[in-house]
Amino acid sequence: DKLSSALLKKTGTSSEIKVRYTLNHGQETMSFLKNNGLSESSLSYASSFVGNVAKLAREMEPGPNGLVTAYLKDVLLYDHGVATAMVTSLLVVPLKLEGSRPVEIVGMASLFHDIGLMQMPPEVQTEDESKMTEPMRALYRTHPTVAAGILASITGVDPAVIQAVTQHHDRRDKSGFSNRAQASTLHRVAEMVGIADEYVRLMEKTKVDPNFDVYKE
Repeated sequence: DKLSSALLKKTGTSSEIKVRYTLNHGQETMSFLKNNGLSESSLSYASSFVGNVAKLAREMEPGPNGLVTAYLKDVLLYDHGVATAMVTSLLVVPLKLEGSRPVEIVGMASLFHDIGLMQMPPEVQTEDESKMTEPMRALYRTHPTVAAGILASITGVDPAVIQAVTQHHDRRDKSGFSNRAQASTLHRVAEMVGIADEYVRLMEKTKVDPNFDVYKE
């Protein structure tokens, strides 16, 4: 953990080297879950799930302008994708999503849900709307659609992955990005990714405020 932390802070090291040598992505998420009582078997499952998803991701086409390759080398965005996939994987068993295709859809949608942020300004990539100007906020709210467009241009990406990524910020009460989501049209995987994405963002708040109660929130 200390080695990974030091390496991420080192400015003279390329992103590719950082990604290669930061050991296990999502390590902070894993530690948080472990410290909050998640069982060893569930931790092992989440780790294996992410490993399989990462393998699938590396076998994908590079996408337009090599964006998939660039995303896999982006330390912060990729790590958030891994952390989200880790949390989403914990919903697979209780929701009884069985079979290789549904599980693959969950994994790929989780890992790539924020690929649309790739070429956006750093202020947008933080996903903290409270610190964005109105134009920045408008740009930020396009990232699910941008991500869906990138994934749709890649041969072999399941249409359900694209739909889930498009809707991952939609909410049943219409408080999300599109304000059009209905319970009957909102993809189940989109909801799973949305829950996991929010959870990881809440978890990150504990770095600033150790007393912040993620579960209560």
